[in-house]
Amino acid sequence: MRLLGGRFEAQFGDPDAARAAARDARAVGFVVNVDQNAPGWLAVGRRQLPFPADERDRYASRFDAIARQHGGAFSGFVEEVGWRIASPTAAAMLATANRIMLLRLLHLP
Repeated sequence: MRLLGGRFEAQFGDPDAARAAARDARAVGFVVNVDQNAPGWLAVGRRQLPFPADERDRYASRFDAIARQHGGAFSGFVEEVGWRIASPTAAAMLATANRIMLLRLLHLP
């Protein structure tokens, strides 16, 4: 199973709309930063942990829906090669998730 890391981006013309979208995206598990860029405001969302590649479209659809709900435009997903897990807790969670996936593949309890 291939794991991805990367960012989901959405453009906003209004900083309050970008912040509201960020709040809603955080409520469903994204880590989001809002920054001013040349044409307006950019909300950049990431999943806290790497995720299976086949989940990318589902996460992109969710981020897109949140952006549109707040008047933004989803720009897309940008895969980040060479991502690192920032915290020891996140690293432990990933290791546990990998063990669970391996056991499922092997059909072991």
